[in-house]
Amino acid sequence: MVWDPFGTLATTLWLTGGQWSGKSTVARILASRHGVSDRERAQRNRVERDRLVAADAVRSAIALGIRVIEVDGSVPADEVADLVAEHFGLATS
Repeated sequence: MVWDPFGTLATTLWLTGGQWSGKSTVARILASRHGVSDRERAQRNRVERDRLVAADAVRSAIALGIRVIEVDGSVPADEVADLVAEHFGLATS
């Protein structure tokens, strides 16, 4: 069984490349050529896609027995650093 909650994988194209390689420029050109200009909707779609990908990655990691520490700004960075140091058996300052 293939994971495809929206039934859209067959129509998906993943445009990938390094930072500054032109991915966003290609997207802007296509949007301009084809009259797509709803940046707010596109941003919502990116955020939702990223949320789904992250949630799937976390589930997979946990299933493999990997400890996951979510960094979302709700815990001060120094406390997260202490957790990471503790995980690796390092002394905290």
